[in-house]
Amino acid sequence: MVTGRQNTLNDFGLLLLRLGVGITFIIIGSPKLAGGPEEWEVVGSHAAYLGITSWPMFWGFFISIAEFFGGFLLILGLFFKPAAAVLLITSIVTVASSIGQSAEFVYTANAIAVGFVFLSMLFIGAGKHSLDRNIWKRRRRRLL
Repeated sequence: MVTGRQNTLNDFGLLLLRLGVGITFIIIGSPKLAGGPEEWEVVGSHAAYLGITSWPMFWGFFISIAEFFGGFLLILGLFFKPAAAVLLITSIVTVASSIGQSAEFVYTANAIAVGFVFLSMLFIGAGKHSLDRNIWKRRRRRLL
């Protein structure tokens, strides 16, 4: 049985996880986003390792937006599960790219670990300290 104190600690732990991962992805995504079309083309070309070869600039822009704004959404706990799902997809692209480029396993391992974090987030949710929870809580009250 989970006590009230343990529940509070779990929710605080989820908040810390969201903050750490969110800030990290804002930092990762911002130079890609600011890099413009040339950078987007390079980033998007990594999707070729998954067999996606058309529109590399579009996919690079999408990945850059997903990482940057996905980080903000994680921090806020807003549209949390869709953001985690999209970031999981970017992690899969990173893993495929690392394997396709025969990168050292340490780079691939980091992407795999982050992918599992996002997969876990899909099951766990954002926790008590999130905008999603506050919004849905208010909506439920209105419906009753």
